[in-house]
Amino acid sequence: MDGVRAKRGAWRRDPVLPRAMTARGGATVTADPTWAEARPEARRTPDRMAPGTPPLPEPEPDPGPAPQPVPDGPGPKPAEAVRLGGCLCGAVRYEARGEPRVVGLCHCEDCRKASGGLGLYYGDWPLGAVTVTGTLSTFRGRSFCPTCGSRVVHLSAHHAELLLGTLDDPPIGLVPQREGWIVRREPWMQPVAGAVQAERDPE
Repeated sequence: MDGVRAKRGAWRRDPVLPRAMTARGGATVTADPTWAEARPEARRTPDRMAPGTPPLPEPEPDPGPAPQPVPDGPGPKPAEAVRLGGCLCGAVRYEARGEPRVVGLCHCEDCRKASGGLGLYYGDWPLGAVTVTGTLSTFRGRSFCPTCGSRVVHLSAHHAELLLGTLDDPPIGLVPQREGWIVRREPWMQPVAGAVQAERDPE
């Protein structure tokens, strides 16, 4: 019986159990190796390895999330600019989409008389980019509101020339790119920096 106790004591101390043990009377006790390996103290840690045992391989680092595929083609297009304007009384309204093809300032006699100012500050949009609502009256191609008389737009077959002073918001950023009829410009007026200077009608 003492021999069996000794073996049982050794069984508890040894983290790796033998496959089978023979007790007194010929009885065979079978050890379950999976149970021994499941115990933390029975794992093959470096301080418990037998001499000459190769070290355990280092765990591979976590590669992290898989890279997401990059969609083909260009990204979303930026929002198109929309500018609103109209006449003084509000009977005529317009909407201009996108940017003007050109912004100009004209000092000719016709533009002075039609605008009542020192020149005409305008922007040219493609005809399809401008929507006008309300009733317009037209004289020599210049359209205006019949109620308040505000000149709003000059429509032609291919473009719409809007008077930028009729925009609801200040036309910040719409700097003239060209000046026409500078021979009639007042001598005390300075040229617009960077704008093309044309003595008469610009090309």
